Amino acid sequence: MQLHGGTVKAESAGKELSSTFTVTLATLTATLDSASSDPHVTAAHSVEGLRVLVIENEPDSRDLFLSGDRPFSDSSNFYRVRGLKPIVQPRAKHAWTNGYKVDELMATQCGRILLGALDRMVYSSANYWVVMISDLAAALAFLALGLNRFSGPWVVAGGVAIVGFMSCGLLEYVVHRWVLHGPPSLARRGHAQHHAEPRALISTPLFVIMTGALAIWGLLGLVLPAGLAALLVFGLYAGYNYFALVHHWQHHRGNDLACVAYLRRLERLHHLHHHRQVVNFGISTTIWDRLFGTFQPTHEPATDYVFWSTIRSYWMKLTCKPSATS
Repeated sequence: MQLHGGTVKAESAGKELSSTFTVTLATLTATLDSASSDPHVTAAHSVEGLRVLVIENEPDSRDLFLSGDRPFSDSSNFYRVRGLKPIVQPRAKHAWTNGYKVDELMATQCGRILLGALDRMVYSSANYWVVMISDLAAALAFLALGLNRFSGPWVVAGGVAIVGFMSCGLLEYVVHRWVLHGPPSLARRGHAQHHAEPRALISTPLFVIMTGALAIWGLLGLVLPAGLAALLVFGLYAGYNYFALVHHWQHHRGNDLACVAYLRRLERLHHLHHHRQVVNFGISTTIWDRLFGTFQPTHEPATDYVFWSTIRSYWMKLTCKPSATS
């Protein structure tokens, strides 16, 4: 690396707090010599047609590297990684492009087009804002449908919506921990890019959440009245919108959360998740992290300490068996 005029630097805040590796390469420059007959000497080096071989058996490292989208220029030491064709060598055990094996990337041209469209949509700022608005509208549509179809007491309707809202926290935890931090997938790759650039406007493609909500409503309709199922899905959808709004505020409007102690604490817990990645999977609530043992507190005093201490004490009284006496 030094022979090419570059440097490699590694930094870490401490044990189990992740590491940052910085690789710096000298900018390619050349001066066109009119007397030179070498056709390879040009005034500026172009990366057009550049091929790169990437061999990496660690999915996260490979996904982070290949999810880059930085154009090469005279003032930048980065080049566009997405879309480069790999150099396939016989001795290479695996050649990768965009995080997948070359021989398994796509079976048809149609598949490649679909994957590319989804990839561009995930990183589109327009998709980010349209999804946020459309999901809010869809939640209100389920509310209107539920109120129109439901004929029972209002207390029951409100209770069902609250159950759905609380259940969304569990769904948020499960998806975040075992899907977004789970096996290699398009969702995990997008989430890895979010960890690399927390302020980037990265979102689920349009209509994905809406389609999932419709599927859940259809399944619930098999065992519940349509109105009741719609109210339950409204609660889930409302919980998802609350999560999306809190997550956006945590990364883009942190100062707005400073006036609310609970939301400020959630923000600090989420930033701790970005450092460690194996704790604090809950974004809008800490309940499920505490129950599943992945809660990592900050140095800030907990605002809900008394509540959870009471819950733990009650649980211990229920589960502890009295010792046998002679």
